[in-house]
Amino acid sequence: MSLVIGQYIDSFLPAIDGVIHVVRNYARILNEMGDTCYVVAPAAPGYVDREPFEVIRFRSVRVTRTRRQYRAGVPSLDIRYRQQSKGLRPDIVHAHTPFGCGLDALRIAGEMNIPLVATFHSKYYDDFRQVTGSDSLAKLGVRYVAWFLRRADLVWTVSDAAVETLRTYGYRGPVEVMPNGVDAFKPPDAEALVRRTRRDFHLDAGATFLFVGQIIRQKNVHLIVEALTLLRQVYGDFHMVFVGEGNARAELETLCRERGLSERVTFTGNIYDREVLRGLYLAADLFLFPSLYDTYALVVRESAAMETPSLLIAGSHSAQGVTDGDNGYLCQASAASLCEKILDILADRAALARVSRRALETLPESWEDIVGRVRARYTDIIENRKS
Repeated sequence: MSLVIGQYIDSFLPAIDGVIHVVRNYARILNEMGDTCYVVAPAAPGYVDREPFEVIRFRSVRVTRTRRQYRAGVPSLDIRYRQQSKGLRPDIVHAHTPFGCGLDALRIAGEMNIPLVATFHSKYYDDFRQVTGSDSLAKLGVRYVAWFLRRADLVWTVSDAAVETLRTYGYRGPVEVMPNGVDAFKPPDAEALVRRTRRDFHLDAGATFLFVGQIIRQKNVHLIVEALTLLRQVYGDFHMVFVGEGNARAELETLCRERGLSERVTFTGNIYDREVLRGLYLAADLFLFPSLYDTYALVVRESAAMETPSLLIAGSHSAQGVTDGDNGYLCQASAASLCEKILDILADRAALARVSRRALETLPESWEDIVGRVRARYTDIIENRKS
């Protein structure tokens, strides 16, 4: 039996982040499996959707000056969208946000008496705290998140560590862990792709490091530059590549100039071509991801699929599943610790090759396998609702 599934998200392409990548792969693969899966998201003025599935947009406005790629709206106030949504007949709806679009998924689930799945993706307390500057308002915000999740038929999150975070928000209901996948593994022509990548990005240095994600302070990106400043004093040639956009990019570029790192650091902006991104993962010796913000680091799994291990902060959610010196590396949340660990790693290339292979063997799962599990759970909850 084929299903009709709605994925509801408060930000979609042309913005890029982990949640968008999840929703895009859910919709793509579910349609390939024979279901009808559409995405509902705020409009992106000037952007034309070219996805192999339907994307339904509603009117939107820019969220903040500092996070320009994100837009928000109230779908219930968009008359054209409301008319369009009346023609939808989903069997189940999935909210990837507790806000505007998620509330519309909750409305549709109630009106049509169908199940609502909700995924807890982000550390909302950190976001609320940054925007409001108030602990009290941040606590009020996460109480709202818990309120929303209690109205879902099924709550997912991406890791056991994220479940613990959700409990601190006051949510006491059942939670299932549904991890994320990767969309490609190391290709047969990897060596040729690496050569092309090194040529195109001028990666002539002896060691190459990579970061992929939003360039925002919550991701601890400044720690990377501080560590590279120390590394420059004691190590030969290296090159750092930052892939992504964010409100900290300009100040990070300024910091690199001040520290004399400009010739050793490249900022690419967002990369939409997955083949280009795969080339950068393959060309890197080490993936640097010192974030304490993420509930689950999809990019760490993508890097592992290209046989490039990650250096993470011990105890962070991103480090779940990673054992130091086995399938990745861990350090403390300081520039000195990060720099020292990089030196240790580069000093033993044989061990690095072994850890790289273990990262590939233990961390990534394909999106096809993950979405197969997703669809099975959708079917279960639909049947449970009927009975």
